[in-house]
Amino acid sequence: MTETTDHSPAAIEADELDELRAKVRELEARDAQIEHAEAALSTRDRSPAKPQDHKPADADLVTIEHAGVTFTTTRGSLGSLRTLDMLERNQITSALRRVIGDKSFEEFLDKNPDAGAEQAGELLNAIAEKVGEKNS
Repeated sequence: MTETTDHSPAAIEADELDELRAKVRELEARDAQIEHAEAALSTRDRSPAKPQDHKPADADLVTIEHAGVTFTTTRGSLGSLRTLDMLERNQITSALRRVIGDKSFEEFLDKNPDAGAEQAGELLNAIAEKVGEKNS
């Protein structure tokens, strides 16, 4: 027996319509999979990339031991324009606080209650030597 195929315009349109419906179902299924995969991502994973924090890298950190206190600072801390400006204006304690931090500065004062300008200068020199910014 031979099968007859309907080649009428209506039959061709019906076949094309069936093919289009099948394609739409495929696309909808694919979109559903994508939505499911995206829903599994955390909010952090879906958010756009953000620039890195401007925290110093471990290689930039320098540890200094002076007058019974251990300080941590960053390379370049004495060379920053703000610190240099403070030193130029003889704001030594403000510059030290900026370089070693308030907590370390207070610890230095607690362990050296009679510290004066000379000790502040020695501390600045120790920092300068350690971070490589000492004048030659």
